[in-house]
Amino acid sequence: LDPVALYPELTRRHEAPRMRPPFNDSARRAAGFTEIEMEWLQSG
Repeated sequence: LDPVALYPELTRRHEAPRMRPPFNDSARRAAGFTEIEMEWLQSG
């Protein structure tokens, strides 16, 4: 499964609320978030 492609679909399907900043960027990077995922979070 491609998480970058699947996450937006799942959030729409389940009507999940959008995540709002502030984000702990350093912890997310340490957890393995990619730059694509980080950009998606920031785009809101």
